[in-house]
Amino acid sequence: RNTGAWLGDVAASDALAAWEVLRFNRHHGKDPTFEKNWTTLRDLLYMPSYARVLVPRTPGVDVKRNKIGWWRIVLPRTAWIGERKKGRAHAAGFDDLPSDLIPDQPWAYRVASIMRTNAEFLGTTFASCDLGRVSYLPTARPRHLEPGRVFREVDVTTEFVCEARRHLVTVSLKRVDGQMTLTGPRGLVSGRVQWWNDKLRSGS
Repeated sequence: RNTGAWLGDVAASDALAAWEVLRFNRHHGKDPTFEKNWTTLRDLLYMPSYARVLVPRTPGVDVKRNKIGWWRIVLPRTAWIGERKKGRAHAAGFDDLPSDLIPDQPWAYRVASIMRTNAEFLGTTFASCDLGRVSYLPTARPRHLEPGRVFREVDVTTEFVCEARRHLVTVSLKRVDGQMTLTGPRGLVSGRVQWWNDKLRSGS
């Protein structure tokens, strides 16, 4: 096995999203330390300051390529989302630049945990399902010195894998002046908005 190799680059936002999936599946959405640990790691990776790229000292394994080495964590490029939200297109393909900012809370983990632990109440079949992937699409406008403000409005998508079937569930969160509103599939959210708001705030 080849050791000491550079395994590649991974965006910090992708790394944290993958961690949400890993911890959810390992602890069935009931890890009491996850959100605190997630916040600690986010504080390290959220905004570039003295470096653009960080390399964890713990080596990783790339099974497909039979290599042991290190992944480089690429910190968010805050200018990308600011310029794109302004509707500018200074270069070909500018509108296709990814949003690589990290949300202020692990909303996908929280939404998925609520749906799994309250499956009977919600009338879903997610009680024994794993997460396949999660994604975030911020929809608010950024501010120059506060790019993370885009997550005041965000679409959170969770993919549940139940045996051979996959279910995509997207909920939209909007926070204004401390108030949170949520929209999503009618059978999941309709008539339960306040219940969802309380659960999302408490993280249970």
